[in-house]
Amino acid sequence: MILKEMGVDKYSDVLDSEVAEVDFTDVYMRSISRPHRKSDENLYPVESELRQELKNAQKYKSLLHEDKDLTKLVGKELNFDVDSALRQMLTYYDAWQGLDPRLIMDISINDSSITRHLNTDVIQDRFSPILSVSIQDFPNEEGYFMLWDLSVTDEEMDQRILPIFVNKDFVLRPMAGQRIMDVFLDGTSRLSVHSVPNLTGDEYQQLEQLSTEFAYDSFLELKGQQLKRNKESYDKYIYALKLRTEATEHVGIDNIRKSRLQRLEKEKETVEERYRKGQEVYPEFRLCLLVRLEAC
Repeated sequence: MILKEMGVDKYSDVLDSEVAEVDFTDVYMRSISRPHRKSDENLYPVESELRQELKNAQKYKSLLHEDKDLTKLVGKELNFDVDSALRQMLTYYDAWQGLDPRLIMDISINDSSITRHLNTDVIQDRFSPILSVSIQDFPNEEGYFMLWDLSVTDEEMDQRILPIFVNKDFVLRPMAGQRIMDVFLDGTSRLSVHSVPNLTGDEYQQLEQLSTEFAYDSFLELKGQQLKRNKESYDKYIYALKLRTEATEHVGIDNIRKSRLQRLEKEKETVEERYRKGQEVYPEFRLCLLVRLEAC
């Protein structure tokens, strides 16, 4: 019946061990003590409870369902070629390491050679020389291009990479960061690259202060999204627990009803604690890349 109602074998999700041990034992005892009654009559209490459990399970399934917005997981432009970008990444990396560029025909984002790079935690070295880049046929001021990693939780959906440009006089150019980032991602761009000495501590502080002010609106947006998801998830679980509690209160056998209500109360405490922790946002703002841009 479970397989028919739910489409998959969810026995363990519908019946716990107590139900299996107590309810079915009761059926056996009634069948022995009342052999003259039809088996359907002896099974009716268990079948009725099973149907109620299945009905509740279907409610929980629809309550806890979340619609995912996948548009944020792909390139902003419709013609963004992921495979080409991955091949380019590996080619550049191999060339930087002094290796012969590989002939890569087919590549997947799940390949170990790709995931190794994508999962690398990149943090700008505060003391080593930095890159100095000149972009051919691209008019720009002399200054500093940065990539900052802003996050409010450990989840990828609560993370954002911010491109920021500050000119040599330490004046923030709000629109220039994304424009320069687009040029870097364009495979047809011609770049000249060498290294220059790193910045002083005071210069780093100025760049960090300007970048933090620029990132504040993005932080508020990420925080709002995270708090909204946390509240929606909490409301769904609390409503599901309410339905389960109401169903459990109709269970006729005292020890089963009390045991289930105790488990539901503990589960509610866990959900509420998780909700309280989700209301506490601890932002992290890290410098991933610092590049000095030459004027062109």
